[in-house]
Amino acid sequence: MRENSSQGVWLLPGNLPVPLTGVEQHQDVLAAYDAPPGGHSEVQVELVVLAPAVGARTVEARIGGRRVGQLNPAMSLRYAGLLERAAASGVRPVCEAKAKRGRFGIELTVMVPADPDSRHPGAGAPKPPRAAPPAPAARSRKPLWISAGVVLALMIAALAVNARQQSSQAGSVAPLVTSSSAAPTTTTTSSTAPVTTTAPVTTTAPATAEELIPPVSLVVPPLGGTSAAPVNDGCHPNYADACVPIADDVDCAGGSGNGPAYVRGPVRVVGADVYDLDRNSDGVACE
Repeated sequence: MRENSSQGVWLLPGNLPVPLTGVEQHQDVLAAYDAPPGGHSEVQVELVVLAPAVGARTVEARIGGRRVGQLNPAMSLRYAGLLERAAASGVRPVCEAKAKRGRFGIELTVMVPADPDSRHPGAGAPKPPRAAPPAPAARSRKPLWISAGVVLALMIAALAVNARQQSSQAGSVAPLVTSSSAAPTTTTTSSTAPVTTTAPVTTTAPATAEELIPPVSLVVPPLGGTSAAPVNDGCHPNYADACVPIADDVDCAGGSGNGPAYVRGPVRVVGADVYDLDRNSDGVACE
């Protein structure tokens, strides 16, 4: 069973199943898409971005103009830009969805593109693949040691020149001439000789070579490269500790599920439990 008009729509190239939240509040609308036990109904769901006055944007799911749920905050933030660009180009973004019975009644799982940067019809030519960044050139230490040797040789030469200048200046400096203030001589009728008083002499020591040459510091740039970003391995982002494949349905290996894909646990649930693997809701599936 399918709904929603196909006029002016853009069908998202969905390959990532994402469950809708809040479906328990819209069971009156979803009742029309009930499926027999173990089966599911197919329906097209329109995705609309809501921009509240305060807070982050929310992606709402609608069937025939009626709300049936929404993407969780993380997925809304991830796909809001793509949906807004598509709407601005004059198309309505819709996606395939599957309705089946679950813990909250009739639940919907929408199929969205794994890459949120997929180009919409109004964006022109397909987006070119991202080129890998060029590998950083290996840095040679030889120029650094050569520069350090040149700087050291210049410092030694400067110290030698200053020491030679200090030595020549010390030999050519005339003796210090000190000024003295003689007290007036008083002559008396006695036979005592006149007394002359001289002020003390103050001398200043010459500056040393260390004080004349400022210290020189060498700054050595760090060596190293950049590490490549991790590559997506095709596993579902809502699970960890084991690779849960992206498929129509995934069951625990050795269990009673009918696949078509299987995973061997334990598996840690880090997002929405898309495949209902964590039956006891303790955060660990396929124990």
